[in-house]
Amino acid sequence: MQDVRLAVRLDTWVKLCRSFCRTAFSIINGARNSEVMKVSAFISHRDANSDDAPTFTRHIETGVSVTSQSPFPTLACSHLCPLLLGSAAAKNQDKLNHTWIDGMERKITKRCPDTCTSQDAPSRPHLAARTHTYAHTHHNAATMTKEKTQLKEFLEAISVLQWVLSFLFLGLACIILMVYLMFTSLWPLPTLYFIWMVNDWQTPERGSRRTTFVRKWKVWFQFREYFPIKLVKTADLSPNKNYILGSHPHGIMCAGAFACFSTESCGFAETFPGVKSTLAILAGLFKIPLFREYLMSAGLCPVSKPSLVHLLSKSGKGNAVVIVVGGAAESLASSPGINRVVMKQRKGFVRTALENGADLVPVYSFGENELFQQVIFSDGSLGRRLQDLFKSIMGFAPCLFVGERFALLPFRKPVTTVVGSPISVPKCLTPTEEQVDHYHMLYMEALAKLFHEHKVSCGLSESHKLEII
Repeated sequence: MQDVRLAVRLDTWVKLCRSFCRTAFSIINGARNSEVMKVSAFISHRDANSDDAPTFTRHIETGVSVTSQSPFPTLACSHLCPLLLGSAAAKNQDKLNHTWIDGMERKITKRCPDTCTSQDAPSRPHLAARTHTYAHTHHNAATMTKEKTQLKEFLEAISVLQWVLSFLFLGLACIILMVYLMFTSLWPLPTLYFIWMVNDWQTPERGSRRTTFVRKWKVWFQFREYFPIKLVKTADLSPNKNYILGSHPHGIMCAGAFACFSTESCGFAETFPGVKSTLAILAGLFKIPLFREYLMSAGLCPVSKPSLVHLLSKSGKGNAVVIVVGGAAESLASSPGINRVVMKQRKGFVRTALENGADLVPVYSFGENELFQQVIFSDGSLGRRLQDLFKSIMGFAPCLFVGERFALLPFRKPVTTVVGSPISVPKCLTPTEEQVDHYHMLYMEALAKLFHEHKVSCGLSESHKLEII
């Protein structure tokens, strides 16, 4: 009796497994999206009198059923055989499938290029059936290509989603994790980390710990292709000089600046050989445990005076420090269709350039403001007062934005980051206000010129104007 119950249970599990395999196969081969013919394959039970080769039965939408005792050359073999036959048997089965396909391709090419003729079909029913199946196999391969495209889009979305979640929640998650570990038996780990963190406190302002491995992560290439993001060069940057690149506009999350200057996905190193880009971000983020290590590994640095001075005067030549000049104030003005930058009163980066003899380079990311829709509160409203209060305390402003999916993913809009021509800046240890104003004006004029020269090629119309506030 127990043997009978065990046999029944095993038979039930086999049916469930085969049902799962049929479903997985239909998804893999794109049967749900095929408008021409829906094909599903399953493996029938082996008869006691059958040979070792499994029997495949193919049901076609027209009601025709073709059964073959030989290994069927479908995409199911490569995906399902490892599950049902084991790895060793799957390799042998796949080898038989490829041998069968090669032989049938030669026969089909010689006898009937597309399908069997009406004269051949009655006399060669097996050849007609297999030829029909071979044509369906090619159809499945085309559908598989479409599925790969859908898979690529999925990977791109996941890559962007992890970036958005990291931007919003990773810092908070790291704080919660360290506090939690302090009240567990693993408390020595956060204790030792905090001791090491105190000793390592100045590292972010001394060039961080750039890791090529992190900057070349494959996830960043998927991230770039999601929008897509493109880097455009208008002039060469000499590796014998240092630069301050002013990036505009801020947008909600600086996707263009991040992809082009914090990763190697857009090819900055190949576009500007000998020049090393470093994106400067909010200094307070480097005080968060664990999160600071992630930021430094990408080559990010705090946008503070000691950090900028170290990169521009104590780290040799060929350094390009990227500063998002508008900051939090500019992010609150970000909205689709608006080309507004905040920089009339932002002169600190010009003063730093004069003090260190670093050339100024305007950068504009066309399409950055199109990635999210934002609720913009009017000046004096309760919402704007709360945002300003939060910005004065934390250094950044919370934005009420909405994206494409789950309100988090940005819209799939192209972003083109254009790097302008450098503005030669002399070194002056104590620059005067007149000098700062002069080069600040030159920078704003160069930025406006860069915008108007490339706006049409980057998807804007001639009527679009750059508003500088």
